[in-house]
Amino acid sequence: MKNCSPTLTSKAKCPLCAGTAISVVKATLLQNIVFPLNMTVEEQQYFYCGDIDCDIGYFSEAGSTVKKKNLRSCNQIRAAWLCHCFGISAAAYKTALATNGAEAIKSFVIEQTRQGACACELRNPSGRCCLADFKRLERQYESN
Repeated sequence: MKNCSPTLTSKAKCPLCAGTAISVVKATLLQNIVFPLNMTVEEQQYFYCGDIDCDIGYFSEAGSTVKKKNLRSCNQIRAAWLCHCFGISAAAYKTALATNGAEAIKSFVIEQTRQGACACELRNPSGRCCLADFKRLERQYESN
């Protein structure tokens, strides 16, 4: 299977919500920040805050911040998309879990990832593969 995630694993606290944020590579930033702001990205280590209620999308330890409203995927983040490569929302997957259709969706994403058809590092603002998020949502669903 294709390894669709970058190897960075650094974490930091978001300066606004204090949530745990994960490091991202520069290519992720450049693809997700709207033009012309993407032209001003400095050479720093940036982190993505995944809290959908937080206004900060990216921040650096040096104090630079990019608000979620300045990300190309702002609407998808606010709508809690699960998979940015194939446009699958968390709500759609929860519905599929309730109607026994989840396996087909997850199998589709796994197969496309295996074939190299995903672009998680660029399309997902976190720069990470979404497959772990499918499992997390399944665990939440099963515990309810």
